[in-house]
Amino acid sequence: MRQIVIMMLPIALLAGNLDTLVQESFDSEPIKIAQANLQSVELENEAIEESYMPHVYVGGNANMIDKEGFGNARQSSAIYTKALATLYDGGKKGAYEKQYDSKIKAKKAQLQSDKNQQALMTVEAYFSVLNVLEQKRAKEQESEQLTQEIKRFELFYKAGTVSADQVEKIRASKAQNEATLAELDLALQKAQLNLEWLVGKKSVVEKGSKFEEPAWSEVNTRADIEAMESDVNGAKHNIEIIGATTKPNVQLQGVYTHSQYAYNNERFDPNFPENQAKVTVSAEWKVFDFGMNKKQKQVSELGYIVAKEQLDSQTRLAQLELANAEKSLQIAKAKIDAAQARVDASNKTYEAINQKFHANIVDNITYLDALSDKYDALASLQIAYNDYEVNKANYYYQAGIKLEEKIQ
Repeated sequence: MRQIVIMMLPIALLAGNLDTLVQESFDSEPIKIAQANLQSVELENEAIEESYMPHVYVGGNANMIDKEGFGNARQSSAIYTKALATLYDGGKKGAYEKQYDSKIKAKKAQLQSDKNQQALMTVEAYFSVLNVLEQKRAKEQESEQLTQEIKRFELFYKAGTVSADQVEKIRASKAQNEATLAELDLALQKAQLNLEWLVGKKSVVEKGSKFEEPAWSEVNTRADIEAMESDVNGAKHNIEIIGATTKPNVQLQGVYTHSQYAYNNERFDPNFPENQAKVTVSAEWKVFDFGMNKKQKQVSELGYIVAKEQLDSQTRLAQLELANAEKSLQIAKAKIDAAQARVDASNKTYEAINQKFHANIVDNITYLDALSDKYDALASLQIAYNDYEVNKANYYYQAGIKLEEKIQ
């Protein structure tokens, strides 16, 4: 009898310090889409540039007629090579070059904006996981202490020094604490799944990452605003492209032909040369189109005005968001001091109530409230530190600074 042994290999997990997670998030689908958009515009630009290079064609034909005549052979064939180049197009080529330069700059800026946005979401997800872990750790510590209190009160109950309802109240608090832990497990799972979606793989979150303290004078133009500025320039150059279509277009064409003729009657043969080269310079100028070009130019001008207004509006909004981010950061820092004060106060309160409780001066409800507040305060302090880091990340984002450069 054969035995099949299946080896279970452990799933590789990403070591989740914040810098690693942010770098991994840059390989996610939104960033790949932005990179593909940039590459697409760069290829379009190359295609436009190459369209103005001389074009070379080769071709041929074979003919047969039923009645030959002078210069019309019964059978004939020809092969040719043709070269075509644009000498002047009214300035359209230069306008295209400027437009695509703006388009490429816009896509590069948008890529950087998407990366910074992805980094900010990853930072928020990272600290969200840590926040839930802090809450879970506090509840686990509280649960351990409640377990010890239950054991101690059961001994007191057997000795007849406490009532049954006092024991049941502590057991009820323990049960409520376990229910809260179950809710936190679910919240942790959701937070980890969100982080996994952003990073693209399962991660083990490591504590200890933080951001540099901001230098308020270090402010750049946000990448999404830079992208909009380039879009405005591109819209302006599009007006130039449309205007160029009303100017003359000059082309140079050269054709080299090799022909062969077969006459049944030689008196019809005019002795045309077999090899012939021809150079042609042609000019074309559209002088009337029932106002089509004028309307197209008006549409393009309106598009430029809309893009400019959107840029001005978004620039003002970005300035307000930066000011708000700076204020939020200052508030988040103040909350750390408040959370620390709460920890100090809750510890002192717990110590005092704990002594009174064991001396039967206060009831167990007062004691359980003090115990819960003690551990909640510890978790709140760590969450305040984490929120401060998230606010620093948001400030850097609003200040147009790459988040990955500020992670410590």
